[in-house]
Amino acid sequence: MTKSATEYLTVEQAAEFLTVHRQTIHTYVRKGLLPASKLGRRTLIHPDDLRALLRPVVNRATPGGLAGGLKATVRIGPLI
Repeated sequence: MTKSATEYLTVEQAAEFLTVHRQTIHTYVRKGLLPASKLGRRTLIHPDDLRALLRPVVNRATPGGLAGGLKATVRIGPLI
């Protein structure tokens, strides 16, 4: 499926979505953890790519998700 230009988020919007600092988003992009596109000087990120970044963290608790059907809130912090 083609990603529409109107669907992309700015770095600031992506940082708000993940509740991290905007520099953290730039770090994820630089390290290749988060795909991004450039439009002039602006870095744009597709929401599906943000969700994909979260997906591996949510599924680590047990092979079938969280034990006992528990819900989790996931916060991605800065990389070391």
